[in-house]
Amino acid sequence: QTILQSDSSKWLELRRKLLSASHFGRVCKMRPTTGCESLVKQILYTAVDCEAIRYGRSHEVNARKDLEKEIGKEVEKCGIFIVSEYPFLGGSPDGLGSKNATVEIKCPSSAKDLTPEETIKARKSTFWTFDKNGDVGDINRNHHFY
Repeated sequence: QTILQSDSSKWLELRRKLLSASHFGRVCKMRPTTGCESLVKQILYTAVDCEAIRYGRSHEVNARKDLEKEIGKEVEKCGIFIVSEYPFLGGSPDGLGSKNATVEIKCPSSAKDLTPEETIKARKSTFWTFDKNGDVGDINRNHHFY
């Protein structure tokens, strides 16, 4: 019922009731002394239909095809996963790459005319680290999505 994600009314309804994986890192990394009002407002009231999101959605199909070609596997579409022991937690990946691999597709409008490599080197994506020479390193384990 939620495989269409943002095009599904059920998906939109469930997302409003869950602390989703995309926000979980920010919540976990909050300091006890930090007020939560700003983050709660951002989670509950962020627009799901702004220009940047429309751009990302319109390029997701091609990004998925490029990824499938790169990894030699189909990325299966999926809906929301809800943690049964904690039904207020959920995740809505853009796909499943295998039994144990979720896929999150990002097409930032700030990287509009760049290749993935150029996007990373221009630091338009913060999912990657850089070594002391400025070369791309590993996945950024401090990123709130990790």
